[in-house]
Amino acid sequence: MGLKCLILFFLLLTCSPAEDIPYTEPEHTYTSYEQFCITSLNSVRESNGLQPLILHNGLSELAMEHAIYLSKNKVINHNNYGIRLYVAQDMGFIGLSENIAYGYTTVESLIVAWLKSDGHRGNLLDNIHTHHGFGISSDIYGNMYYLHIFSH
Repeated sequence: MGLKCLILFFLLLTCSPAEDIPYTEPEHTYTSYEQFCITSLNSVRESNGLQPLILHNGLSELAMEHAIYLSKNKVINHNNYGIRLYVAQDMGFIGLSENIAYGYTTVESLIVAWLKSDGHRGNLLDNIHTHHGFGISSDIYGNMYYLHIFSH
């Protein structure tokens, strides 16, 4: 037992803490429809006098993971938001907002719906946001679940 404790103690002393490991942005592949949505959403910001958001693959991975969860479970919710916030902070971001939508078949109808909602509009047009991630997942019936993550 003493040797195991000594080995464990040595490993704890020699391992680098997690904060010393630099974050590396993952690769992420966007469909042409996702790219069109991202461009369209940034156009809305620009038409309102705001800077376009910088697309961040890590945030898009978070968005896609939750969009897949939504589509598999056929639900709309912000479950596990705290985990996404924690991961975003681990990437170096400070805050996190997200817009969720379901069932829209065109980017135009999605944008109109988000702009009609004070909360969604506020997230999209908040000038504190500098980066965003985007993900879409479809359920077995072809219904699309959208998740747009904003951060700074």
